[in-house]
Amino acid sequence: MPSYSAFSAVTLVLKTLFIISPDSSAWNTFLIWLLRLITISFLFRTFLGPTILRLITKRLRVRSVSLRSIRGIYFHAGKAIIRIDRVGLSYHQRSTQTASRFSIKVEGLKVEMLRKQICKPVSPPTSMDPNKRSLSSKFRPSPIVQGLLSFLQSIYWAIYTFLDPYVRPLVRSYIVSALRVAIRALPAVTQILDLELVDATVVADNIDGAQLALRGASLNTSVELSQIHAPPEPQESKEAIKPGHKRFNSVVQWNARLKSSMRRSWDRAWGALEAHTSVTLKVEEISGTASQSLLERLKINSSGGNKLDFLKVPQFTFSLSACLDPRHGIQQHSLEVGLNLESIAIDLFVISRMVELLKTPPPVNPMVAASLAALGRKSTTPGSTPRVGWASSMSVLTASMRFRRGLKKPPVRKLDTRAIASKLSILKGVQVNVTRITLRHRVELGPNDNLATLNTTLRRVNIYAALSNPDSNPLHREWLGRNSNRGSDPLSAHVYECGFTIRETALDRIGSGAVSDHLRLLELGPLTAEAVSSQWPAPWLRGPSFFAGDPNAQVLLVQISLDKVQITERLEVLQALISHRKPKKPTPHSTEPSLR
Repeated sequence: MPSYSAFSAVTLVLKTLFIISPDSSAWNTFLIWLLRLITISFLFRTFLGPTILRLITKRLRVRSVSLRSIRGIYFHAGKAIIRIDRVGLSYHQRSTQTASRFSIKVEGLKVEMLRKQICKPVSPPTSMDPNKRSLSSKFRPSPIVQGLLSFLQSIYWAIYTFLDPYVRPLVRSYIVSALRVAIRALPAVTQILDLELVDATVVADNIDGAQLALRGASLNTSVELSQIHAPPEPQESKEAIKPGHKRFNSVVQWNARLKSSMRRSWDRAWGALEAHTSVTLKVEEISGTASQSLLERLKINSSGGNKLDFLKVPQFTFSLSACLDPRHGIQQHSLEVGLNLESIAIDLFVISRMVELLKTPPPVNPMVAASLAALGRKSTTPGSTPRVGWASSMSVLTASMRFRRGLKKPPVRKLDTRAIASKLSILKGVQVNVTRITLRHRVELGPNDNLATLNTTLRRVNIYAALSNPDSNPLHREWLGRNSNRGSDPLSAHVYECGFTIRETALDRIGSGAVSDHLRLLELGPLTAEAVSSQWPAPWLRGPSFFAGDPNAQVLLVQISLDKVQITERLEVLQALISHRKPKKPTPHSTEPSLR
């Protein structure tokens, strides 16, 4: 009896939610429809959405899907497996530094690099039965049906040819209008929408115990549209399609025609606009750690605990800006790249041991080795050797014909007198600033295998590459003059400057065992290197078409300056290093007497 009452209650609830229509009361109608939406969303989030996705593809799995977030994403492709805990939409209120905005937030990203690619099991090939007919032969249409299909196809082509001049401009106008609305909305969308990444991890299958972790990252974009000169209107293709022509019936021709049509619509939608785009990436705390088990495999003693950091980057900012013309790509001298790092610490000793571990081949199973050896012996038996091809009298004639064809004179290539664009013509400037770089390594001091830690510290590192200005660059002004690299002169070649500056370089040693001290071995003052290049290297920097190919036009100027060098070392350490060196083995000499 209680089971029957419970079943009746469930039936009543289902009828109320999906079958019974609400009465005239607005409150009851609102409650019933609210319950229906909640129930349908719950079913779709937990059961329907993941099931539909599982039926569509086998590479992607999802635990739950909702309007706000997607949870439990699993994706594998090739040698990588990607897991994401949650992808959702969040809202950030206005602050003193940023405006209110929405962000697509990715939480708990984990990438696993596998040693072998994931392959689907291949089913063994089945033998074809000659008595069984194929599926196409079973359902082959009769001649009457084929004639009817050809008649319907001719009618279709006639209707298409008649309506094409009237329908295509109308459809294209709607597509162009939709694209223009989307393009005009780009600045507003990029201003209020960004991308965030929280807690990302990268691990490798062949280096068990090592991982790269990222605490957080944010990607902000900005797009500004500006008006330029009116571009030429794209020409409409006047070619008519003949009905029933096999050339236009192919899928390749239709794809090419559709792409060209979409390209013309895209050019019309942009019109006389160009986009000034900027991208800013902010990353917080990248760390690479090695576990205790990995350190034991690498034979490294760790005194700092169970883990050792071989890479540490607190935070950095990457920025990129360019001026885009959808018809011609990135405009000339508009690409700017910047990278600012506070500090970076790298343990070269651990990384070198990990590289050696990667180079060592995995252990081979003796059973597999025995089977491979048996297969090798079987393949080298005399009965399995390939037959030697018989010689023919036509082979000599064929060889002579190939030889005669090779004696033909190559075609004369004319020089291209058009202006050749440089591969670096889009670059305006690259700037990299690092406050502190720390490199750590361990070396042996003596025969007792005492390891000493060497710390190399670089402070205030600046690396740059940009268009050179003779007013601000003395090296450019001295060798190439004040009037070179002017934008108004079309006959002058582009001149670029690049270089780096290191304010302080120090090499410290922290000893262990017999030598337990801290000593600064090397100290360099401000180190500056500057280079000015014009039309060199040739594939990347080229001059104008006027007087092109002049071998004396390529210029490379390099200037290096170093203020201070200080080297210090202890005498007992030098003696230990000299005594630790192994003497060279004497080379064997021949006992035959030399001829004099």
